[in-house]
Amino acid sequence: MVTAYKPRLLDAAAWALAGEIVRDCVLAANPQTVNAARLQLQNLVGYLAGPSEWDRSTTPDLSVLLTEGRIRDAYSDPSLGAKSTRRARIESLGTSARAIGVREKLAPKRAVLDLTATSPTFDFPPVPNAPQAQAATKVRQRIKQYTPRRLDGAKWKLAGPAVWTLVTASMPTTIDAVDQRVSALVGFLCDVRVWSGTTTPVLDELVTVKNITAHIQRTPFKSQHAKAHHQKTLLALGRAQGTVPVDAPLRSRSKVYDPFLASLVMLPVPVSSLAAARRLAEPPLVGKFTLDYIAQNIAEARDVTAQGMAGSTVWGADALVALAEVSDHPLGVTVTTSSAAGSSPVSKAPKSRRALLAAATDAHARATRAATVEEEGTRAVLPDSSAVSDDVRAAVARYVPLFKAQRGVWDTNRDVAERLVYAYQPSSSRNAQNICANVSPFLYWHATRGSRDPKRPLDLNGMFESDTIEAYLAASSWSDASRSGARSVLRRINKKLHPHRAPVSLSHQEVGAPYTQAECEEFVRLAWHQPSLQSQRRLAFVFALALGAGLDAQDLRGVRRCHISTVMVAGTQITVVTVAGSGNRSRTVPVRTAYVPLLERALAAHDAHGLSGDALVVSDVATTINMVSRVVGRAKAEGKTYTIKTARLRHTWLVAVMSSPVALADLLQAAGLRSARTLTDLLQYCPPADHDDVALALGSYERGQR
Repeated sequence: MVTAYKPRLLDAAAWALAGEIVRDCVLAANPQTVNAARLQLQNLVGYLAGPSEWDRSTTPDLSVLLTEGRIRDAYSDPSLGAKSTRRARIESLGTSARAIGVREKLAPKRAVLDLTATSPTFDFPPVPNAPQAQAATKVRQRIKQYTPRRLDGAKWKLAGPAVWTLVTASMPTTIDAVDQRVSALVGFLCDVRVWSGTTTPVLDELVTVKNITAHIQRTPFKSQHAKAHHQKTLLALGRAQGTVPVDAPLRSRSKVYDPFLASLVMLPVPVSSLAAARRLAEPPLVGKFTLDYIAQNIAEARDVTAQGMAGSTVWGADALVALAEVSDHPLGVTVTTSSAAGSSPVSKAPKSRRALLAAATDAHARATRAATVEEEGTRAVLPDSSAVSDDVRAAVARYVPLFKAQRGVWDTNRDVAERLVYAYQPSSSRNAQNICANVSPFLYWHATRGSRDPKRPLDLNGMFESDTIEAYLAASSWSDASRSGARSVLRRINKKLHPHRAPVSLSHQEVGAPYTQAECEEFVRLAWHQPSLQSQRRLAFVFALALGAGLDAQDLRGVRRCHISTVMVAGTQITVVTVAGSGNRSRTVPVRTAYVPLLERALAAHDAHGLSGDALVVSDVATTINMVSRVVGRAKAEGKTYTIKTARLRHTWLVAVMSSPVALADLLQAAGLRSARTLTDLLQYCPPADHDDVALALGSYERGQR
């Protein structure tokens, strides 16, 4: 197909210059179907004949024409097609570029932050989560115990070790994944054209794109889904051993992160002072102050570092000391307390998302019932067509349905159709044509439902009753993608026509307020005045680890005695706790010096009780969700019941660290955060920024901009 292709956009002379190079480029990309090859040829020829600026007088140099910057600039013009069409062409040309080794990238607007510590570092290896470790053991056992039915004993004796090695290298996480990968690889080796079965198979030479494609084409499958899944599994195994290249798409343009925070992310200045300094920066920085984007950037950099060091947590000596020496500060905002609950503040923590959704659903149901009582509540609100542009009006006026059966209904109900399209508020004439194409079959379906006469005009009221849209989509024979697009259009029209049916929106819920310094001191005394030794020990662990290391309820459930240890840093003994988990949740955090005595007393009580090092310190079972809440909920003293929230204990630690000279990158790593929305909400509780810290941040930023 590739060799016989003749383009219509290039004349004979131009094709004589470019034909051989174009064909070689497409063949190098190794398209797996005829349609894929045709599309790649068409996109490459269309690019050369159009926006590439090739002069057609010399042989085209694809290494220059297919750079990322040039491709994106060429298809930035909206007149070259819809956004989705231009994106598809960019991706196709990116595949051609990678096939010939063109990998030039645009200068990143957001560089990965350098988080390399300059001071002596301490490497804390990760503590594996118990359920994850058990799952990994079962996966390894499954790989070794798998016995295929399609290979006899002699062949499996030759191929088994190689299969085990490759499947292990692909790092399956479940037993089902092991079965799928081993089964696919065994089926691949059963192909006599791939492996003869007489010698030990060398999978580095066999599992290639060429062999996988040929195997897929000549092997019968029960369905196209099974065929695609088999091919996908083999390609994943090839990528695991490096014989199949990773088909990474062209990098999309990323958001620009705050240059002030990005330049000072490793500066040991309180976060509250960074926020104050940013407002005084010259020239003034445009945009809302937010830590979210820079937090994601730091998390990505930490992930890269953790992967390179087998997931361990690396702390600089200065960062360890700074986190351990964090002290409490007076809150910048007064927190209301309740005398009825002793010194425990009245909780302003928001409701859970489940409770908010239930309240919104109930409010929506009440509003719907109230609206149906009155007649005007069931009538559609007619859209204001005066705001519609002339281009959109013209596009709707000249629209003709594609199918002849729908044209009569469209003409009969043109007024209703126009109101539905205007209710969507199309952004352009092209968008209006697309909305018309979604509204036309919807009107035809309504007009022909049951025994209704399709020539009778439709009424806008009652068209969008409960479950009407889903019933219409269920009656269609479209693909899932087409149904999703139609559902989105019709739901938006329904929302505009019936605003009283719109669900109650959930506003952003601010985090719970931190506890004051006096309340934290009372919590420490409260831990040793519980009615039982077990509740004393467990409550002491909760306060020491939540207020001292910022652990939340999820972290506390999995902490064991062996996870708490000490390390000598510059002649100072620092206590650290390792959180077992996955991703950014797995980390090692130093405990604040003020809470080390409480933690040591809890450890002594734990050891005196005869509990082992692998025993949990707070809960009985790590999978019990509300165990930590029950521990703090049972706190009693002198007949008073205290209302204590684990989340607010963690927020108290966060505010203390945000008010201390700890770098933002170190704070995010210690807290295990990928998003900094919590930090933004807690800034109001930080004390006023110190003038010296603000001046230090401003001076460092100005020097970095020179």
